Amino acid sequence: TPIQAPASLILPAIAAPAARPLTEDPGVIGCVVAAPGLDIGHIYKLRPAPREIIEAASDQRRELERLNEALAQSKLQLEALRSRMQAGTNTGQVALLAAQHELLDDPELLDMAYGSMERGKSAAFAWTAATEAQAVRLERLDNELLSARASDLRASGRRVANKLCSDGIADPQLPTSAIIIAEDMTASALANLDPLKIKGLATLLGGPISAMAESARALPIPALAGIEARALQIANGTSVILDGDRGRLLLNPSAEDLAAANLRLQEQEAQRRQNLADAFQPAATSDGHILQVQAAISSVADAEKAMQQGGDGICWLATENLFYGRRTAPSEDKQVVAYLDVANALAPEKPLTIRALNGSSRRPLPYLPQAPEPNPALGLQGVRLTLDQPHLLRKQCRAVLRAAAETERPVQFLLPMVTSVEQLHVLQQLIAAEQIKMELEPVPIGLLIQAPAAAVSAARFAREVDFLVLDADDLAQYSLVMDRHHPQLAAQIDVLDPAVLQLIGLAAEAARAQETPLTVSGVIAADPQAIPLLIGLGVSGLNVNPPAISAVKARIRSLDQQTCLELAQEAVAQDSARQVRALIQGMPGQDVT
Repeated sequence: TPIQAPASLILPAIAAPAARPLTEDPGVIGCVVAAPGLDIGHIYKLRPAPREIIEAASDQRRELERLNEALAQSKLQLEALRSRMQAGTNTGQVALLAAQHELLDDPELLDMAYGSMERGKSAAFAWTAATEAQAVRLERLDNELLSARASDLRASGRRVANKLCSDGIADPQLPTSAIIIAEDMTASALANLDPLKIKGLATLLGGPISAMAESARALPIPALAGIEARALQIANGTSVILDGDRGRLLLNPSAEDLAAANLRLQEQEAQRRQNLADAFQPAATSDGHILQVQAAISSVADAEKAMQQGGDGICWLATENLFYGRRTAPSEDKQVVAYLDVANALAPEKPLTIRALNGSSRRPLPYLPQAPEPNPALGLQGVRLTLDQPHLLRKQCRAVLRAAAETERPVQFLLPMVTSVEQLHVLQQLIAAEQIKMELEPVPIGLLIQAPAAAVSAARFAREVDFLVLDADDLAQYSLVMDRHHPQLAAQIDVLDPAVLQLIGLAAEAARAQETPLTVSGVIAADPQAIPLLIGLGVSGLNVNPPAISAVKARIRSLDQQTCLELAQEAVAQDSARQVRALIQGMPGQDVT
């Protein structure tokens, strides 16, 4: 009997999902902005493919967990794609995705893979071998329909293998002026592409605060997410304009469209040059209100870029790269060297804030086994993880104290995912104990506000710490109860939701009352539409990717604080993020639509 797609996945008309708003113009693909900017290029569709597969593995329990996690992620992704396709009435593609979804539950296939892992094979090797063996068996059957299922099985197999092998790229030889179209794009896959050839990126899945969006802004290249499913049918080589300011992909642009886009590109380039020329001037509004514009970095190279762009310091150095890709935790000495290398790349008197390890079960450390969690965003991450493994936190704390003692740059320590004052007190006692043992001067301690509980408690936190940083991306995720990594929900998370803005305003007001600096981080901090709101809400600084610093400072200089205050008061009274954006677009001098 031919393998049929399950009825639950091919929906009758009455059960079909509500249609998404599509553009009326067939020459325009609608989407949401993941990274701002504009460029002209030609479509190039990318398909992921696994990297080199290692045959043997020593930890069979971990390999089983990895395969089960990859299967779950692949099913979720297929369901998200099916939903998008169903909304676009692409019934043939819906049936294909449904069939691929069902094949991932084939008990014979799973038994083959699990049996291979029990014999010492890695999850990637066992899964790939099992899917290929099943596909060959199907091809040999004297049944045309079953034989055709082999290609579906291989497609399903590749999707899971990609998850196990960090998403390699099938064809890394990009043409010049490539506008990449893909179902999804991981940060690691994007990092493996030639940035000189990429003009822009658009994905069916993902959203404005996804890892892909963050990577695109860091390059920087314009990027779109949540594009209409019909984009996958566009032929390679099609001429397009990717507009990351207005959130659209214009197909086969006319001569007039190209002329207008080229004029905008020339104006933007002139503005970039002017921004760089003024980069070392203070970020002061026209009525004299000064904000600190700092950078989020993960390397010495990032620190150097931040200084070239006129950054006022490092709001956080993400230290995860020191801890991953190793069989053992980095030594205290190794951490000290790494922190000093970054500090020495900064201009004199520029502060360096070192963020404590912000690990989670989404990306477990090889030397710190973590059981799979149903929702890593609600599990052991940030200081929850390091308090569970205090030797990691103590060692990192000692390294930060030593680095601070050995450099003339101000060094600070930032604690992520703190949600209660009691938890903060435990951390402060641990840090103070190490500082006393080492007989070194204390360093300023800051708290990273990520959850609504922390935003609501900002007044109490502001009395206890030296500075506050608010991660608006995480705050939006937890406030709207939408996992930023969820393929069906990521595109719906808008940091300009009035509820999120109210929480930011509440935290900023509490910080001002205690004269404690509060810096906002995330996509909102570099969004030219959002910056007036943040000024009006009363934040004291912005934390952005290094390439955005000079543009953000220029945007601040174009505004006055009183107008921003009035705008923020109106914004938090709106009913939706869409209304907030419409309100901003009505500002004098605001040409981003």
